[in-house]
Amino acid sequence: MSTRYLINPENRIALITNSNVMYGLENTTMHSIVQAIPGAQRRLPVLTEKGNLAGILTYTDLIKALLGGRAPHSRLESFMTREVVSCGHDSSVYAVMNILRNSGVGGVPVLRGRKLFGLVNERDFLNVLALKPNTSTVEEIMTRKPFYINSSLPILDCIKSMAGTKYRRFPVVENKKLVGIVTSYDVLTHLRKVNFNIAELSDPVRAVAKPAITLSKGDDAAEAIRIMKENSIGGIPVVEDGRLEGIVTEYDFIRKVSV
Repeated sequence: MSTRYLINPENRIALITNSNVMYGLENTTMHSIVQAIPGAQRRLPVLTEKGNLAGILTYTDLIKALLGGRAPHSRLESFMTREVVSCGHDSSVYAVMNILRNSGVGGVPVLRGRKLFGLVNERDFLNVLALKPNTSTVEEIMTRKPFYINSSLPILDCIKSMAGTKYRRFPVVENKKLVGIVTSYDVLTHLRKVNFNIAELSDPVRAVAKPAITLSKGDDAAEAIRIMKENSIGGIPVVEDGRLEGIVTEYDFIRKVSV
């Protein structure tokens, strides 16, 4: 795949780090975080009262906590991930991209000492990559045979599948045709609407799924990057004659980019 960086990859990661991020404290409640976390921020750093990084939470962590019977007033310290993959603010862009490739996480906290400097995620890297047009197709990049769900599946079962697989998004299929996509943020938003009442999750997942932007296998991979950037989305289903053939995600590009 013929790519180039829009910046020098030996530059410090601080150059592309988002320092304006929401965070929680160890004693913050799950309810207050789920009510406030923005859709564009996929993970939440958890800090001690002194401002040191104590842990991290993803949408999947929140979903698993709710499914596991955690009360909405539970403190973050009781279920956050404590072993956090992170990097220093003076690490290179190249080095942190390799951390994401090798660890399988979608983003990492950036630290100055033990203090939170900001967050960097897959989308930040996608924004500094340029793919030469007409050198790769979507088929060369995409993940084949992606996990998908049927539109009639109850929302609760969709949430359980997200918790079990750790996938952030599922293509939604009806009569073997793609009809939409559902993300972990979509289901968290629905959980807020039903006041975290698991009994209110029997509706079919089509009720929370969104229309999907799609690609074809022969489309230019450079166009896929452009669409992701312009629409602020992390994954695009790949279809042929309405049938799901694959999905291309930000991680697919990071995994295959030349470094």
